[in-house]
Amino acid sequence: MIPGSKSTAFFLALLLIAAGFPVNAAFTWKLNKDRSVTYSTDGGRAFTLFPKFTVLYRTDDPKLHYENSTGPLKQFADGVNLPCWNGVAGSPMTANYFEAGLNLQALAVSAAAAGDSVTWKFAPQPLFELSASLSFAGTGSEPVIRFVLTAKKEGYFSVGYAGMPELKPALADAIWQPWIWQEKRFPLNSYLSIDEMCPLPSTMVEKDGWTYGLVTDPKEIPFRLPSLAAGTIRFGVLLRNKAGNAQPMVFSPVLGNAESKLQPGAVYAFRVRVLNHHASQLETHRYVAEKIFAFGDYRSNVFNNLNQTVENMVRYGMDDVTSGWNPELKGFDYTADVAQTVKVVSGMHPLAVSFITDDENIYRRRAVPMTEFNLSRERFLFTINKGVNGQNASGKLIGPGVEVAELAALNTFFGGQSPIFRYFADSLKNTERILNLKVKSPGNSWNNLLGLYKMNGDKALLQEVMRKADEYIAQRVNTRQTDFKLTGANADGSLSSELSSQFWTDYSPMWMELLDLYEVTGQQKYLDAAVTGAKLYTEYVWFNPVIPAGSVNVNGQPAEAWRVSQIGMTPEASNTFNWNPAIFLTHFAAHMLRIAHYTNDPYFRNIARSAVIGRYSNFPGYQVYRQYSVNPARPDYPYNLNYHGLFYFNHIWPQIALLYDYLVSDAFAQSKGAISFPNQFVPSYAYLRSKAYGYEPGSFYTDKGVYLWMPAQLLKLSNEQVNYISGYGNNAFYMALTNQSKAEVRTEVAINPTLVMLDRNKNYSVRVWRDNKPAERLTLTNGKVNVVLSPGGITALAVDSLPVNTQFHKKIFGTATQAASAASYKFGDTPFGKLSGAIIGLGGEINTAYIWLNAQSDSFQAVNLSYRVAGDEKWTVTSDSSYPFEFSIPFGKNAIEYKADFLKDKEIVHTTGTFTLRR
Repeated sequence: MIPGSKSTAFFLALLLIAAGFPVNAAFTWKLNKDRSVTYSTDGGRAFTLFPKFTVLYRTDDPKLHYENSTGPLKQFADGVNLPCWNGVAGSPMTANYFEAGLNLQALAVSAAAAGDSVTWKFAPQPLFELSASLSFAGTGSEPVIRFVLTAKKEGYFSVGYAGMPELKPALADAIWQPWIWQEKRFPLNSYLSIDEMCPLPSTMVEKDGWTYGLVTDPKEIPFRLPSLAAGTIRFGVLLRNKAGNAQPMVFSPVLGNAESKLQPGAVYAFRVRVLNHHASQLETHRYVAEKIFAFGDYRSNVFNNLNQTVENMVRYGMDDVTSGWNPELKGFDYTADVAQTVKVVSGMHPLAVSFITDDENIYRRRAVPMTEFNLSRERFLFTINKGVNGQNASGKLIGPGVEVAELAALNTFFGGQSPIFRYFADSLKNTERILNLKVKSPGNSWNNLLGLYKMNGDKALLQEVMRKADEYIAQRVNTRQTDFKLTGANADGSLSSELSSQFWTDYSPMWMELLDLYEVTGQQKYLDAAVTGAKLYTEYVWFNPVIPAGSVNVNGQPAEAWRVSQIGMTPEASNTFNWNPAIFLTHFAAHMLRIAHYTNDPYFRNIARSAVIGRYSNFPGYQVYRQYSVNPARPDYPYNLNYHGLFYFNHIWPQIALLYDYLVSDAFAQSKGAISFPNQFVPSYAYLRSKAYGYEPGSFYTDKGVYLWMPAQLLKLSNEQVNYISGYGNNAFYMALTNQSKAEVRTEVAINPTLVMLDRNKNYSVRVWRDNKPAERLTLTNGKVNVVLSPGGITALAVDSLPVNTQFHKKIFGTATQAASAASYKFGDTPFGKLSGAIIGLGGEINTAYIWLNAQSDSFQAVNLSYRVAGDEKWTVTSDSSYPFEFSIPFGKNAIEYKADFLKDKEIVHTTGTFTLRR
């Protein structure tokens, strides 16, 4: 027996202990007679590595490419892109990597130990020579396996380390191979996840509290966005071995990629690290991200703060032409995916923004028509062309086309002044509908019922919510899944075309909704479940490559590497990751800020910041398109078609809502919950799940009754690293400033005197909380005050005796109103379909009568609507001569009367009776 070696890294051990991780402070190892190596960390589990490699070889081009569900792959019926290769010698195309080439096994014939390393030698083979080493140098890190292959014949080569322990899949406590094989969902075949599929380039097995696996050494991964199309693939990870057992493997190069074609004499080398970690698979995933790939808080604002970004975005979203708005159809052009369609996912996004920004224009031109769309249309995706059915588009006005929880939230936002939302929320709670793609949405799901409870406060209903949520947690969160059936897929692991599961929210638990339930109930079990779900979700987040210091060349110009890194973002979905590798639709960020607050865990905050901060200065479109780019940081980005790739115009307002949610949640988390505003959860679908604010006042440290109020150009800050939220109440003006950099910063805060009733001849006393502790008062002079913020810290200000000049707020919050009655909506039958009418309003003078017909017919060609508001004798007539037949009439009284004439060839063929809508 050859003596072993022991080494320690005291400093690194201290760092890891401080982070709460079990540490490899030292290795104890020995070289065995069979040339394997058994090692452990001090006091840890022994672990044996065998000197075994698998080499794949073929002479012809394997034609590496992706295949999706609709091709010859039947294992995943809808939704997973998998690397595939032409079969060997005329055999069928395959996604099984071991069928992609001739399998050659290499087992070491000798081994020698020297210092902290073992060198393995292999018998010569006709096609190649192989050598390998195992190094324990660099204590506190992981052992490194390095192989060197020298080609003897021309051909395509791929080398995989095959010496890890193997385990029957049923015996594993958890496994992980990106993208989708997590918990206990074992791959149905030996799929290779190439690095374009590896947000963390690793594969793992958990057993009895330990997790073992392999990780591609960070030094092997250049700083680029990996892309098969661009030829920048270097490696692949694989969990299911040829025998069908769980055995972590890493292959490089990938058979069929340019690097894999070697000429005689060519040398190829590669390194992997070995994991043997005393922690769960989820915690080990985090360990690899933070300790091997150096993930941490790495971003700061670029060019401007987040407030200026969202103001730019609102301005863009209000431009009917550039934002793709179709006022006739009340939706956004969705040609990017389905021609001749428009889409709206939620009217609550612009509704909340109109409240927050005190902007009636946003309310009337976006919030109302988008809400009308959701109220009348069957689904999010709408078309007037009968021949269009892509993505299950609907042309029917048989809505509403939003979740029950959203209808309940709309009722709350409208302050009970629009009972149509309560009516539909109550009446649809036992109805299953399809709102997007082919996904079935039951009205009585626990998250929909939670929305109903928040609307009506029914304690018995809350008990039902909690009972159903407890069942969901037991089945989905506390039980590690072996298949996909609870996330929209078939029991055999194939994805259901009926349910169209493809987004990461389909694969992971409903952790954002569970967090919402925790905030409603305060029960720890719901927070625990949300945290578990969030950890599972982090496995879809990019954590590599390591960001180099300094600048890189991007778009033909130097740019700091951290600015363009995709770390912290996710791809779009399991079937689109190769062309949408990093999307800006990161609604998860605000929810992770809240989880970071509740758990006091900076990991979630670092992910949240990485997903949002310093990434764009206006609407960024959908994705980073296959290569790094500095262009999204440009304020003119969405106006210049030369800059960007794919745009989904229906994402503009969800993206705006994302940023307001982020700003408010950041202030909430940084203030340790002391700055808090009531919110409603907007379910929408897929990633578009955010909180909406502004309908009720909140708290600002010790002050209650503070309204969130952030009109455009309210504050001018001299330092772009400072984000803010602001509000008013108690005859005071409030500001919470958060520092987005790691340095102490100073900023001058200048308040816009046209928005705040500022007396320039007066000095105002300013109460101060610095990092949540009362600090010495400041003085506001001539509308300006200078503020110091600690690194990553928060400084909050309250300017006493400074009232603000509200516009929209004074109309919706300024006067007390009684809740409207059921007389505010009517449904009437006609020979051509149902004619529906409802008041959508906020009380007082802010009312709109929305009237729509749910059918189109060859029996008529136009509809004339005659209407008059209460007190008027004269009727006003307006006409609609094309489908959809609908009318939106702003009015300021308590009641409106209307009747409809149906016309064909300019002749009336039917006249309805008179309907009255009354608040």
